[in-house]
Amino acid sequence: MKNVYWGKYFVAFLITLFVFVSGLYAGEYTSNLKFKSLFDLQNKIRSEVLGTEIQYQIVENELCSHLEKDLFMEELYKIGSRLTAMESQLGVDNEAVISLKEYYHLLEIRHYLFMKQAKQKCSLDHGLVLYFYSNAGDCKECEEQGYLLSYVHKRQPAFNIYSFDVNIDNPAIRTLKKYYNITKVPSVVINEKTYSGFQDKENLYKILLPNKIISEE
Repeated sequence: MKNVYWGKYFVAFLITLFVFVSGLYAGEYTSNLKFKSLFDLQNKIRSEVLGTEIQYQIVENELCSHLEKDLFMEELYKIGSRLTAMESQLGVDNEAVISLKEYYHLLEIRHYLFMKQAKQKCSLDHGLVLYFYSNAGDCKECEEQGYLLSYVHKRQPAFNIYSFDVNIDNPAIRTLKKYYNITKVPSVVINEKTYSGFQDKENLYKILLPNKIISEE
């Protein structure tokens, strides 16, 4: 009888061991796939950033003749979406995420300056909005502010939104924050004027309408 019990325990042990080892292999396989997916995403972002930068260089000498309101913005939003996906998978503190986000923010600044020049030289009637936020857990209203800006932009896409994480340490971003006197988050800059603190939907419309960035709905 003891041999029978021992045999049952041994079989149970083998089954448990098999399940455990299978789980390890499955987990390793899934991790490898996830790592490859993130590596591919990182390379895709770098390629898109480089491609957009080259686009700037191609058209900057004949700015007005190549100008469209949505010039490069589709590419910027696409890169931003990929970065958000990468950030959600790897975390906000991941070095690769921080490095790519820093490069992306510099590309945003370049596009912002590009559009400011276009507004002056080409009489472009297009609103420019800067949004400064933090996702380090120290800004409860930042996520909601981002959603509100996206909501208004989706309904009336007659302006560009450039979003900047204030925790990215780069000379250009520090200069931008100092120039617009960004002392708290969230903050938005609309047509060169800074609005500190959370702006609800009503306030956003009150700010955007007089600036002729959006129209009455």
